[in-house]
Amino acid sequence: IDRAKMRREMGIQENAIVIGSVTRLDPIKGIDFSMEAFELVRNRFPNTRYLLVGDGELVDPIKELIRQKGLASHVVMTGFRKDIPELLSMMDILISSSKREAFNLSLVEAMASGLPVVATDVSGNNEVITEGETGYLVPLGDPHSFAETLMLLIEDSKTRERLGQAGRQRVARFFPVEKMADQTEQVYRRVWAEINGGRKS
Repeated sequence: IDRAKMRREMGIQENAIVIGSVTRLDPIKGIDFSMEAFELVRNRFPNTRYLLVGDGELVDPIKELIRQKGLASHVVMTGFRKDIPELLSMMDILISSSKREAFNLSLVEAMASGLPVVATDVSGNNEVITEGETGYLVPLGDPHSFAETLMLLIEDSKTRERLGQAGRQRVARFFPVEKMADQTEQVYRRVWAEINGGRKS
C-alpha cells in the first residue's frame, strides 16, 4: 500500500498527523463528540487532519458542523468506501466516539493494521482495547479528555508505535483471521444495505 500516494489523492500532506474514523454516520456513533475533540486538537496542532470514512443519515448535519467550526480544510469526508486497509494505511491514530457498540470491528481492523486506537469507554470498545497497552479509553461526553489523549499521542511517536505493535499482537491472539473475515463481510453487507435502502449489492 502506497501511503504517500493515498494521502496525495485525498489532498493530505505527507507530514500531517491523520486521525481517522471508520464508522456509520449515525447519532449513536457520537461524531459530534469526536469533532469537538478534534477542534481542540487542531487549535494546538494545525498540521492534523481528520479522515472520516463512512456514510449515513448525518452526512449533511456533519458537513454543517464542520463548516460552523471552521474545520473544512482539516476534515476529509470520504463517504462509503470498500478499500478500508488502504485508508487505514494513511492514518496515524484511529478513534471511535461511539455511545455504545455491540462489537467494534473498526477498532479491531485498526489494531490489526498496527494503529494505536482511542475510543470512548463504553461496552464494545472496552472489550477490544486494553487500556494503556493497545490504546486508550476516554469518558463519553468529555471532549477535553479525548483531545488531551490524542495530543499526547501526536507528540509521542514512540508510544503510537508501541500501542500499534501491541494491538497487532492482541488481534492475532484473540481475533482469528477467519472470524474477522466473516464479521467484516457481515458488517459491510449490513451497511451497504442500509445505505441503499435495503437493496443488496
